[in-house]
Amino acid sequence: MGWNHGLHLLAHRSACVLAAAAALTFVSAAGAADDTTASMAKPVNGRDPIKAFSEGVIALDAGRFDQAAAALQQAAEDSPENSDVWRFIGAARAGTKDWAGSRAAYERALKLSPLDVGSHAGLGVALFALGDPRARAEADWMAEKVRTCAGKCVDADYLGAMFDQVQDAAAGKFSPVL
Repeated sequence: MGWNHGLHLLAHRSACVLAAAAALTFVSAAGAADDTTASMAKPVNGRDPIKAFSEGVIALDAGRFDQAAAALQQAAEDSPENSDVWRFIGAARAGTKDWAGSRAAYERALKLSPLDVGSHAGLGVALFALGDPRARAEADWMAEKVRTCAGKCVDADYLGAMFDQVQDAAAGKFSPVL
């Protein structure tokens, strides 16, 4: 992975953690901070899904994958239609090398948000780790997105970094996709 892609990934991860921390700290009962937390604005069954989501993302960023998966799973139970929750569960499961669980979470995220690049990349990594022949289709999807973007789209660096992670997985190097 090139340094530019690595920097963009780091910036994206940092933005996710900051958004989660902001949601945890500043979201009131009146509304949500962004689209990610909009579907989680109200407590469910006495639990706060925004708090669970935020704690999960922060744990994920710290490499505490089991803790992240547990918190994110709680957020998913309370907000099952939030694709971001499922994408982060996929990353947490990948961090524990639970590739089947990672695949299932990314598949759920893609049912909710079919064009999410991070979920496609995560699914590709999980499929390669499982030796699933569908991995090649995910790699091809990512390659087509990179080709179409040709470095000109807004998220070109992020797209390139995600593609690099899928290519690494194709070469047998597996890591969680954030």
